[in-house]
Amino acid sequence: MIRENLSLGQIVKSIAGRDEGRYFFIVGFSGEDVLIANGRERKISKPKLKKVKHVKKLNIVDKEVKDLLSLGEKPTDASLREKIASYAVRSD
Repeated sequence: MIRENLSLGQIVKSIAGRDEGRYFFIVGFSGEDVLIANGRERKISKPKLKKVKHVKKLNIVDKEVKDLLSLGEKPTDASLREKIASYAVRSD
């Protein structure tokens, strides 16, 4: 399975499509694809379905986001934006 090394709350960078170069959180899985949201272009209420081969995995998993998603709750769009802004600067 391709997504074995991916986790809820993990930050990924889009490497293909209109959103190329943008950072997102993995907020769910659908088959072999991932659901991603960043709180700006893609809200948590309407995440984007993206093929795993079109995202670059970063070794950053936000514990707070992961815990909320694991409990079936949704983080706020504002918190996703803030967390991505703080992590994205360090990951490049």
